[in-house]
Amino acid sequence: MNTKTKSTAFYLASSFLLALGISFPAQAHVGLHFHDHEQQDSSTETSSSTETSSSIDIYDFLNVPIPTAITDYVAGLDDTSSTSLFYQDLETAWVAGGRISFVETGETTNEQYTLLDVVVVPGGGTPLHFHENEAEWFFMLDGTLEFQLEDQTALASPETLILGPQNATHAFRNQTSDLARLLIYFEPPAEDFFQEVGQPVTDPFNQPPVNPEELLAAGPPHGLTFPSTLEFAGNQFFTDKGSSFATVDVIRTGNVDEIVGGSIFLGTETEIPIEFGIGESFQSIDIPLPNDINSIDLFLKNPTGGAFIGLLADQAIISTRSIPESSFPVGLLAFGVIGTGVMLKNRK
Repeated sequence: MNTKTKSTAFYLASSFLLALGISFPAQAHVGLHFHDHEQQDSSTETSSSTETSSSIDIYDFLNVPIPTAITDYVAGLDDTSSTSLFYQDLETAWVAGGRISFVETGETTNEQYTLLDVVVVPGGGTPLHFHENEAEWFFMLDGTLEFQLEDQTALASPETLILGPQNATHAFRNQTSDLARLLIYFEPPAEDFFQEVGQPVTDPFNQPPVNPEELLAAGPPHGLTFPSTLEFAGNQFFTDKGSSFATVDVIRTGNVDEIVGGSIFLGTETEIPIEFGIGESFQSIDIPLPNDINSIDLFLKNPTGGAFIGLLADQAIISTRSIPESSFPVGLLAFGVIGTGVMLKNRK
């Protein structure tokens, strides 16, 4: 992603409120919680591109109407739960951890808008991306999703409306163990990408394997960009008590055509630079540990080379664990080679 495009996205963050919490039909939803994050790229010199949306009072932007297509559709629903069988009467496909049902398309709305009804499985969601041609609204029906909207994150519960303007980076993820359901509204229409990459629904509640390369390649022709984004591969990593280091996995989603980097911070002190080469999307990094610690917090910050930090997975924790002295002989005697393999796996 070039500097000009990224600067434009951050300028939009300074000019628009990217998230609007509204309780159906048109009142502010007090359950929407925002968190500000630093999202600074040291390769970008313009001060306007690094201004955070925390300078905007979100309450000045609450009175925005829900699109009529959403209110009309919700009014006709008998069941807004994630387990509803509504999808059986609609064209439906799996896309990146979400079961998408096409309620309205450009063909049925005279090329005015697209309306999708989406169920998101635990752990499912989208990588960070932005749309060059459409604005996008999200209206929660069931469960809880966490959203990244430029340099903020928000937890959205039912009857919350979230708006993402054109060119504004955003993502969402189901961080819970339950299904979630939301409506996604595009104006103008934007269903072509989903129809192109969608996978058949053979099991309505278990997604098939996702091919990230296919999503990345299919996006640009539809004005959809997945910028290079760094995230922790999990929110907790383990090491044996007394070990001098722990191994932490970091992934890069989106574009892999450039050299990018960032830093892992141990608490507020030690900084460990990381770098991803061209084509590289995964790294296991050995983190040196202070003596006599039980846990330490990790933070991903300071993206470089045009990268972003995925704020839905920018924090993790390293925990130490003790292995009882008797576990070694008992395990080996009782399970032989199997016991040895389990212990080796636990030491990774």
